[in-house]
Amino acid sequence: MFTKNRSKGFDGTSYIYKIPNTAGHHHAQLIKTITTCTDYQNCAITSATISPDGSKFVLLSHSKIWLFENYSKDNITDGKMSELDLDHFSQKEAVCFKTNETLLIADERVKKTGGNLYQVPLQSLKK
Repeated sequence: MFTKNRSKGFDGTSYIYKIPNTAGHHHAQLIKTITTCTDYQNCAITSATISPDGSKFVLLSHSKIWLFENYSKDNITDGKMSELDLDHFSQKEAVCFKTNETLLIADERVKKTGGNLYQVPLQSLKK
């Protein structure tokens, strides 16, 4: 679980918690923090998802994706982290993998814009 940082004086920090994938009452265990960047509009984490094969996961903001690959189950931040620009700004709040290489991203409708579902091949973001 990754936190969305709404703190005053935003510094790009997101806390990573571990929770067992079993039914019951559990306490979230803080395992690490990561830092995206200090621009709240573009770097506050809004959603996260892991690929169907478990080989990668992404974090979403309103305009970017952070792709994590080649990580270990015991330390998900020890692998490669790539910052990928979506070249589009909106209130993106949801991401999931359609396949191991394709994302679905949704943004909220704000006034007369947004409310869309985007299909994004990861390869199209890697420049």
